[in-house]
Amino acid sequence: MDFLRAVLGLAPRRVQPAQVATDEIFPATFFDDTPLNRSVLLYLTFRFNNVLDTVSLRESLSRLLEIDGWRKLGGRFRLNPAGKLEIHIPQKFTADRPAIGYSEESFDVGINEHPLASQLPRPAKGHQYVQAGPRTFFPLAKSERMPATFLDFVYSDAPQLSIHIIKFTDTTLVSLSWCHVTTDAVGMGAILRAWSLVLAGRQDEVPPMMLLRDDPLDQLGTEQESGGRGEEELVMASKLLTLPNMIALALRFFIFDPWLYGRMEEHMVFVPRTTTQKLKTAALSTLSADMGNDIVLDSETGNPFLTSGDVITAWFAAMASSVLGLSSRRSVLIFNPFDIRGRLRKLFPGSRDKAAYVQNATLNYFILAPAKQVVPAGTDHVALGRFAATIRYALVQQTTVPQIRAMIRLYRDTIAKTGNSPMFGDSNSYAMLFSNWTRARFFEVMDFSPAVLPSRAERRNVDGDWLETTSGRPVYYHSQSLMPGPRTNRNWLCINGNVEGDYWVHGYLLPGVWMKIEDALEKFDVD
Repeated sequence: MDFLRAVLGLAPRRVQPAQVATDEIFPATFFDDTPLNRSVLLYLTFRFNNVLDTVSLRESLSRLLEIDGWRKLGGRFRLNPAGKLEIHIPQKFTADRPAIGYSEESFDVGINEHPLASQLPRPAKGHQYVQAGPRTFFPLAKSERMPATFLDFVYSDAPQLSIHIIKFTDTTLVSLSWCHVTTDAVGMGAILRAWSLVLAGRQDEVPPMMLLRDDPLDQLGTEQESGGRGEEELVMASKLLTLPNMIALALRFFIFDPWLYGRMEEHMVFVPRTTTQKLKTAALSTLSADMGNDIVLDSETGNPFLTSGDVITAWFAAMASSVLGLSSRRSVLIFNPFDIRGRLRKLFPGSRDKAAYVQNATLNYFILAPAKQVVPAGTDHVALGRFAATIRYALVQQTTVPQIRAMIRLYRDTIAKTGNSPMFGDSNSYAMLFSNWTRARFFEVMDFSPAVLPSRAERRNVDGDWLETTSGRPVYYHSQSLMPGPRTNRNWLCINGNVEGDYWVHGYLLPGVWMKIEDALEKFDVD
């Protein structure tokens, strides 16, 4: 009914809260205020096999946002008359305008007695590898009071960050939500680390925040920054899509492929470290240093170099594209975001201890390969090695400082002319998006041990499935986005590696592909 009223123009007109005279106001940055970032609300849900003191969690996060610089995370979203986003930071946080949004639920049962929380994914040990996806558990991630869209932030004076905590007698679920305009995954990792430091009474170790007024990316890719020097040509320049080809690719992705292959399902899959190591060893065993210039070599040993992330991406991409078949003439296009903080050393401190940049600082690198090269990589070790090497080479080629500058220049020019980001590939591509969140290091930086309370249940192994973990650290987490909806979530995978070398991979693939993944992982377990 509300939707019908909105369509017919009968819904009441929403009005922004009155401006507070004492608020400090900053314009949002170019890389933060984008249509895509506005459309995506992110949720993280962490599982702790401990009962946690929720008061100390709430107070410590609020105290973090009282620190100079970090206060910007308590700012409110407002649109100026031109429709541009501004951040309005309260001079003082109060009960009426708190630094964070907060809600809490408590159940006097163990987590295994809760009808929904008991189904949360767990390490595959007597369980299926392919398990329920994060969207199944959305009711555990938020309260009804939390904003559900970007405009809810604008019209409600809601804080940028909200936490929702669910307590059981043996477990605590901690969920955070924010609009993508605020920050990316690496920036959220900086928040979680700083939150843990304040919780532990180590507030003096919280790194200073890089301020909005001195944004290091403000001039990057502009005429002023380039000083008139020529930009290096983009590696992917020949694959830049024209508007007609972009439309053709969009029609493929949103209409023709869904009609041809069907609806996709969301799942979470656990990939044990033993399987990851088997895949990586098999892939590397097929490569040699004399195979060509497109093989990246280890700077110390001179041998071919691959990361576990390269191999996991290659293997899942091969499984996802298996529906094309070996004889397909289509190409496979992979978008893969990468963090630019660690690559622009002159703009960003080299250590997370020196400063935190909690905004959006990612670009995409692109892998474009014939389906006949990608599809066999799901079952053939030689093909897996070559495709993983292709992914590694694309990353190395496209993430140099000159390439980053050239890409940002293209982004600025294209958005100014068309309002859209540039796209690479070909109009016949089978497109997929991979996002590797391992670099955010959530498992490593999040330490809530000071908030651990005595429990009536066994604290370490509440259900016998979990490996021994350090008290106060998350044993599992998943991310999910409220927007865009399932219709646009096709061939999308998020990869999360933990400190032990296991991987949690979730996203949207075809039902038949998930079945192939389950069968393959079971065989790896037997082998």
